[in-house]
Amino acid sequence: MKHAWAIKCFACIEIILGITSLFFTFFYLLSIHFPCAPAITTFLVTSALISIILGAGILNYNIQAYYLLIFFSGVIVLSKILILSNIISLNQTIASTLSFELKNTTSFIYHCLLIIYFTRKSTIDIFKNSQKNAKL
Repeated sequence: MKHAWAIKCFACIEIILGITSLFFTFFYLLSIHFPCAPAITTFLVTSALISIILGAGILNYNIQAYYLLIFFSGVIVLSKILILSNIISLNQTIASTLSFELKNTTSFIYHCLLIIYFTRKSTIDIFKNSQKNAKL
């Protein structure tokens, strides 16, 4: 497969982002300097677990993970457009070591690239063929 390296790269990025998010969420929860609302904690942990699961699914060329990754990336792109346009505001309630603008801009660019790559016909064919081979 000529695109296998890019697929594995995106999958590993998703897994690393998820693990990093989980680590820092638990680190901040254990820290007395970061009182976090239960809803925010639930959102952060759920998002991190979804990222890890989708990354693992993409590594295994799972078609359901493929479709869910594109869907969630689309949701993230739309949310970042709304955030960067100041249409919605999170009041920066989620702690980060990166600046608010840098984090959101980087996330926006990454997820746009992910959508562009994964919606190419050659990439779609890899997942569809992998699904057919799994049924044999």
